[in-house]
Amino acid sequence: MVNRCAADSGNENFMVSTDSVLFAMEMTAAGADGETLDQMLGTLMPGVDKEDALLFAADRMDQIKSSQLKIANSVWINEKSEPAFFSNYLKYVENNFDAKIDALPFDASGAGKINSWVNDNTDGMIPTLIDTLESDDLMVLVNALSFDAKWKKPFEAKNVEDGYFTRADGGRDKCKYLCGEKDVTFLHNDKATGLLKKYDGEKYAFMIMLPGKAQDDGIMSELDAILNGGTTTSHEDEDDGITYDINSFIADMTVEDYWEFWKSKNSDDVEYEFPEFTSEYSTSMKDILIDMGMEDAFDASRADFGNMSNLKPLFISDVVHKTKIEVNALGTKAAASTGVIIEHNDVILQRKVICNRPFAYAIVDLETGLPIFFGTVTHIE
Repeated sequence: MVNRCAADSGNENFMVSTDSVLFAMEMTAAGADGETLDQMLGTLMPGVDKEDALLFAADRMDQIKSSQLKIANSVWINEKSEPAFFSNYLKYVENNFDAKIDALPFDASGAGKINSWVNDNTDGMIPTLIDTLESDDLMVLVNALSFDAKWKKPFEAKNVEDGYFTRADGGRDKCKYLCGEKDVTFLHNDKATGLLKKYDGEKYAFMIMLPGKAQDDGIMSELDAILNGGTTTSHEDEDDGITYDINSFIADMTVEDYWEFWKSKNSDDVEYEFPEFTSEYSTSMKDILIDMGMEDAFDASRADFGNMSNLKPLFISDVVHKTKIEVNALGTKAAASTGVIIEHNDVILQRKVICNRPFAYAIVDLETGLPIFFGTVTHIE
């Protein structure tokens, strides 16, 4: 998921919360059945037993939430279709995801109420998640995450310096750098260097991953060169041959690369600088999830949400995802929200074969399927 979002972002900032997507999609998966359920769980947690997979999100929420990281879930039902949803399903998401359940008109006022809930549960960082609600939309399942933590060692005024950041397109942005030494953990593998800076309470940390190898004559020379020097998206370092297109770098990163980097933690002294920044991101996860193997859930002719409702066809029309982050001398605020939109389309699918242009034909033996006659029509005599 991270790889695909990076690949699709070009030279723009991106940030996703895979946990937010997971929590919203697992609430939805609880109402799926058959192949639809298998694909959803196989995409979200490949190789995990079905029963364990269905419980994973609830366990994960309990594991990561705290006074610094707040998690909220909600299920919004089109009031005209409220009786069509099984009470057992609604009780399941309420009990296992601590989800708020509400029925409301699916119009501008309904969208406004959902957005107000998202705004409240992201500490005002994401004021709007749902632009409009359509008459065919029957349910919206929403997750919201809100993170607010101070650094374990905040930056004093003397450690905040003016500087320039070289963008991926080669331009330069004026910014303020947060500078320090020795209060971080150094990370590196043969593709990147980086650091971990802890937040107060030491439950979470800010991790930086910077393409390039550590230098023998100073482990921060790579950071120095890229943050303050002229490294751009197409520039290639003569020493290590690594191209500094960060989104392409992340798009190509494997799971093994990530864990190798994470496990490389050591206590080397580190002098570091990174900029204060604010970034917002918005995307649809629909195509990404389909490409990852979750095909049936988005297909009106194949989706099976028989554990949610007896309405058919019921399918996911979109998965919207928004994030925002603010990093400064005091700490970090970040938020994410994911909305899964469930639609009901009562139009019977009807295929059409209109032979108003050249076509091929055959007279076939139905037992064997072999043609006895085979021909084409290119014009009418």
